[in-house]
Amino acid sequence: MAERSDSLELRIAFHNAVSRFQDWTTGVTEPRVKYCGRFCAISEVCQEVGNLSDRLPGDLLAILRKETHTGDDALALKMDETYRGAGRFLRRLIEKRKDEMRRRNAVQSQSAPLSDQGGFRVRCNPARQSKNRYGRRVGAQDHAFAPLFLFWFSDATASA
Repeated sequence: MAERSDSLELRIAFHNAVSRFQDWTTGVTEPRVKYCGRFCAISEVCQEVGNLSDRLPGDLLAILRKETHTGDDALALKMDETYRGAGRFLRRLIEKRKDEMRRRNAVQSQSAPLSDQGGFRVRCNPARQSKNRYGRRVGAQDHAFAPLFLFWFSDATASA
């Protein structure tokens, strides 16, 4: 009976891992899901399902097929529609996403200018700059806080 409950917990963790993979955006570390009372990386859950030969539910299979971008991956998933096959498939997708993130980080680190303090300098295109009502040049990054400031300012003057 303990093996069946462990299997259920592992299947639930794998379902959560697929969901977290769908929501995973580049620039963020690998998502984690709860399994056996701890949070572990979704790639670890993929390794754990390697011993499960249970058939994958159709809705989960459809989600994984939607994430497929090459014919080889689709064929591999079609050949083994179990949790074991889906775990291998999702692990390949995770590795591809990590490789893509590494390439993007390498390109960004080569093209981003460094400031004197060793950090990144935010440069604003002069064409995107404008003058505020005091004649000070402001860039696009300064405008991001303008609505928040105006809300606070208007709220402070209304109560005064």
